[in-house]
Amino acid sequence: MFQSRTIAIASFCLTIAAAGIALAQACDCSLSTLMGTTVTTQLNNGAPIVPKTVVAPVEIPCAAATFNLPSPTTCRWSIDFGASTIRVNFLDTATYGATSHFTFSTLNPVAPAACQGSGAPYVAGIRVTTNKTSAPYVQNATFTANSVAVPFAPTSGNVDWNKGDWILVTLKFACQNKATPTPTPTIIVTTAPTPAPTFDPCCPPWNASLFKSSLFYQGTGNISQPYGLKFTPTSTVNSALSAYLNYLHVLFGSTSLTMTFTSTPNVGGPPATWTWPAGVPASSNTYTNMQVGTWYHLCTVISANGQVPRGFISDKCNSCIDVRIQVTPVRGRVLQTKFPNGRVFEQAINASGRAQ
Repeated sequence: MFQSRTIAIASFCLTIAAAGIALAQACDCSLSTLMGTTVTTQLNNGAPIVPKTVVAPVEIPCAAATFNLPSPTTCRWSIDFGASTIRVNFLDTATYGATSHFTFSTLNPVAPAACQGSGAPYVAGIRVTTNKTSAPYVQNATFTANSVAVPFAPTSGNVDWNKGDWILVTLKFACQNKATPTPTPTIIVTTAPTPAPTFDPCCPPWNASLFKSSLFYQGTGNISQPYGLKFTPTSTVNSALSAYLNYLHVLFGSTSLTMTFTSTPNVGGPPATWTWPAGVPASSNTYTNMQVGTWYHLCTVISANGQVPRGFISDKCNSCIDVRIQVTPVRGRVLQTKFPNGRVFEQAINASGRAQ
């Protein structure tokens, strides 16, 4: 039974690999990106806030004077830009007046290499999500080919946004010479936790959630001094990845599975390796000399030895998260983790280095 199922999955992954090769040169303008471009932000009808070049992640500093309403000592919100997302994080409870809104302009996405000659990409649709259930006015968000306007207050009366509230705008891109249906904004209010990512049958049993749960804080002294994140896989993770290696060994004779750690800015350390039939990696100081208050884009890239076809362990199997440590007066060390879907989770770190 195991052998027949293994052959079936292998056949499926090989089919996907062949299709991927055939479509490698196909143009998909939905994969356009804001990375490397400059986005301009306006609050209401005020002067544009300093434009920001998009790299992952970009956060407009909340300490900028134009962000403080009305007090220059109160940080009200910050904004993160991604490849195709814009996220507003409300950092303090505050009251906002009628018709308050953000306008994001100069949205000039860059098309994939395969789409050169297909016309300049543009914003063809938006999807707005928020965890604030009493904000129906966000569904009045509008967009043009190169801008998005997001209201966060009603047309009459004031509204309070609380610390921890957020708005996430997901952009849909298209190219001028590609037929695209007339777009309609989609507004979704989310209150339930985001479901955990599922596993792709052509990838190892590994995802961003498991990546986060395998990293532990390592201090170097005072809580405001540089720190590290130690990779410590659980027995469940080791068992799952060892089983996947056994699967590859049956099919292709693979005897090792290697997880390489990357980071931006670069603070990465040595890789972790699982060996056939039962070797597992020891804990290691994977990321070191990390600075408090700085966002780090962390990724894992898994590879195997042997003649493993392209359909197995491709780039789509990489898992990434964004993390930073903040020091707060009340909770002390706090680990903030941003997942690919834009959700940000905040957990205090106890004396043992574990998030709680």
